[in-house]
Amino acid sequence: AFAMATVVGGAMFGDNLSMISDTTIAAVRTQKTQMSDKFKVNFRIVVPGAIVTIFVLWWLSHGYDVTQTKTYDFEWVKVVPYLLVLILAVIGINVVLVLLGGILLSSLIGLIDGSFDLGGLLKAASEGVLGMQDIAMIALLIGGM
Repeated sequence: AFAMATVVGGAMFGDNLSMISDTTIAAVRTQKTQMSDKFKVNFRIVVPGAIVTIFVLWWLSHGYDVTQTKTYDFEWVKVVPYLLVLILAVIGINVVLVLLGGILLSSLIGLIDGSFDLGGLLKAASEGVLGMQDIAMIALLIGGM
């Protein structure tokens, strides 16, 4: 339960700081401000809570012995698309261009390093589009009202 609460809390924390969240984009556009300004204000708001949370998590878990049951491979090149999206979003580039750049770069890296082939890429893309179908319909209905 402790680990689950930490993961869910971390996800909520990350959503608040996200540069490509639907609510973030809507807030920035309706208030006629810059994405970087919203990020800076949010950062100042959440840092005290993050510091307290880190301390509480450390205090509650410092006496436990953790054993690693599996070693996972980590490749820095696969982090580059995430960094690209974050950096371009902070700079203030259009969100569609930022996401398109991240998709293209991650696709290229996956094809080059053999994580998937062209068929796998196309299958993942089609599954992603189908997964967004319900949200797209809601957006079309709301936009038309």
